[in-house]
Order: sequence, then structure tokens, then C-alpha cells
Amino acid sequence: MKKVQQGFTLIELLIVIAIIGILAAVALPAYNNYTNKAKYTEVVTSTNAVQLAVDVCLQTIGSGATNCGQGVNGVPSDITALTTGSLESVVLSWATVASESVPTVTATGNGGDIEGVTYLVTRQSANGRITWPVQSASTCTAKGFC
Repeated sequence: MKKVQQGFTLIELLIVIAIIGILAAVALPAYNNYTNKAKYTEVVTSTNAVQLAVDVCLQTIGSGATNCGQGVNGVPSDITALTTGSLESVVLSWATVASESVPTVTATGNGGDIEGVTYLVTRQSANGRITWPVQSASTCTAKGFC
């Protein structure tokens, strides 16, 4: 009489457990990075409201920090009211570059791996195009969040 195999051998079970362990070791860091990037999108998108308000103000009023500062001509006065969840702060600042007032928006992350990670964008205009490129002083570029 022939004996029919019933179930798996110990070696087969150990191989399956090892494969699952290897997959988990690779997947968990990738998942953590993915969740941190997802949290950081709140920080990045929080600057959009301020950027848009400053752009509209500068297009309609046509001057810098005095007419398009916080709380003037449609630019939000209490930017910190935008802070929720993963966002610690949003700051609008102005600097004079080549006798022109240039706005900069800085947002900072809050909690976990995004704590204190900054997103810094400065308005630039050239050839009729307005852009807000990420500045090298941003700490989010080194971490791969922006």
C-alpha cells in the first residue's frame, strides 16, 4: 500500500517563512518612506494658498511687500491658521533682490520623521512666466520629500 503525502515538510515551511521575512524586510522601509512623503504633501500644498494670494496681489496691485504683505489685499493675515495635522507653520517673508521685493514662503513639517523638515519656495518671474521653485535651503530635498 502506498502512503499519500499529507501536508508540508518542515523544510518547505521554513523556506516559505524565510521568503516572507525577506519580503517584509524590503517592504517596511519602502512603506515608511511612502507614508512620510504622503504626510509631507500637506506641508507642500499648504503653501499654495499663500502663493496664489501673493501672485494675484502682485498682478493686480503691481508692487511688493508693502502692498502684498500678510493681511493686505487678499493675502491671508493669519497664515498659522492653516496649520493642521502634519503642518507646523507657514511663513510669508519678503526680501529685496536687485531692488525688487521678492516673496518667500516657508512651510515646516510636524511630527514623526517630517518634524522640522522645511519647504522653502521663492517667487521668480522671467519672460512673463511666474514660478515658485524649491530653494536649496529646503531640508525636504535631502530627505526626498519634495
